[in-house]
Amino acid sequence: MPFWFDKFVIALMNPLCWAIMVLLLSIGFRNRLVKNRLCWLALGILVFFTNPFMSMQVAKVWEEGLQQVDEVQVNGRPIVVLGGMAESLPELDRPVFFKAGDRLMGAMKLMKASGNSTLVLSGGSLYGPAIASESRHIKAFLTNLGLFPERIVTEPQSTNTAQNARYCSDIFQQNNWAKDIILVSSGYHLHRARMCFEKQGFRVETFATDPLESRSPKPLIYAFIPSMQSLQTWETLLKEWLGLLYYRLKGEI
Repeated sequence: MPFWFDKFVIALMNPLCWAIMVLLLSIGFRNRLVKNRLCWLALGILVFFTNPFMSMQVAKVWEEGLQQVDEVQVNGRPIVVLGGMAESLPELDRPVFFKAGDRLMGAMKLMKASGNSTLVLSGGSLYGPAIASESRHIKAFLTNLGLFPERIVTEPQSTNTAQNARYCSDIFQQNNWAKDIILVSSGYHLHRARMCFEKQGFRVETFATDPLESRSPKPLIYAFIPSMQSLQTWETLLKEWLGLLYYRLKGEI
């Protein structure tokens, strides 16, 4: 699937877009009954997909659970961290981290607990060679801070999860490393990521980071106040489920 088409289809996996399209569709009907029903449908979409209680429950079921670092037996295994956690800006000498930057924080804790693991950063540039690859930019950032300068390997070509797995497999084969890894990514993403890496012959133990929604206790009333965060959670989950279906049809998992 071409990159631009892939991103266009994914962009449609947004309940807010659905509500807007339903409202626009209602403009084309003169029948008042149809117009009213379409308007109520748009409202129903917004009410359902902005409800924090619903989005939290679905996210909890889908995401892999968070772990303490001491629950993971690293034992010197390579720690593979997937990209999509930062972007490179030409005017800055450091990466700009997103919420998924928690992937790197989790990996750093695992590296410290291990003492002799290799950190494999997997992620290229989505916008061409003019922009530094994510993995190389993050490695330079960590190296400048004096963090694990001799224990970081980059995979700078991949732009999606299937490529993460394939190109990491090439690196492991070139270095004659055992394909036994700890895979670090966002909890919602690990189902697909694990299957991609297992397809390439890896033995995978996962380590989940950055849950989609806050797990801090809140007053009950917050479960029923419409939230843009809930819309974002649904958009992320719908994109992930579409990606999972596409990868299964394509034979990547």
